[in-house]
This record gives sequence, structure tokens and C-alpha cells, in this order.
Amino acid sequence: MSTRASVIVIAEDNPSYRQLMKIVMETMGYTVVAAENGQVAVSETLQNTPGIAVFDICMPVMSGLDAARQIRATMGDSAPFLIAFSALGTRRLNLVRNAGVFDAVFYKTKDVSEIQSMIRAAHDGAERERPALR
Repeated sequence: MSTRASVIVIAEDNPSYRQLMKIVMETMGYTVVAAENGQVAVSETLQNTPGIAVFDICMPVMSGLDAARQIRATMGDSAPFLIAFSALGTRRLNLVRNAGVFDAVFYKTKDVSEIQSMIRAAHDGAERERPALR
């Protein structure tokens, strides 16, 4: 069985981007649990207790923001390091950042090296004490 730190939940409604993220993370040595919407992401996060969860913001059924809020409310301090990623413009990403639910917010990219850097930074952040959430 994988350790918590090596498990990542990724929530992305675009199947091709979800597959890209899955492949990149698996090549980095992570066990990836993929979800197609926020509702499935909440269920998978509660069931698999990952060290990191990466959520797209705009998804059907339940948004990544609502999923992260539910995970924080349910898991409290044992919640994984939560990352938002989206192709939203800077202004909307700042609104997500200011919501105080995510530990990190990134702009969505297809550049493999940028995805790897994002995950490495999250992994490093997950191993340090997190700043207080609003």
C-alpha cells in the first residue's frame, strides 16, 4: 500500500488533461487517483487520504473550490495539501487564492516541466507546516 505522501488525487473534468496530469505524476513516482468532478474528488480524497490533492476550479457537478471547502470542513487539520489549478484569468484566480481554502494556486499549463515543478513545490509545502488558513 502506498504511503499518504505518495498518493495524489487529481480532479479535472477534461479527460485529456486529466490523463496528462496522471502520466506526469506517475512518472514522478506518485500513485494517482483521478476524479472527473469535485463530488468524486471529495469521495476519493476521504477514501484515499492523499498527501496532495490537485483540483481544477471549474468542473461540473461540484467545483474544485466547493470540493476543497468540503474537504477542509470534514478533514480539518488532516486535509491533504490542496492545490487549485485553472485556466481562469488572473483576477478570478486571485479570488480563489483569497478564499483561503487552498494551500497553493497555479495557472493551468500543459508544459510537463511546469507541472512537475508545481507538484514538487506542493510536496515540499506539504512536508512543512502550513500557514494558517483564513
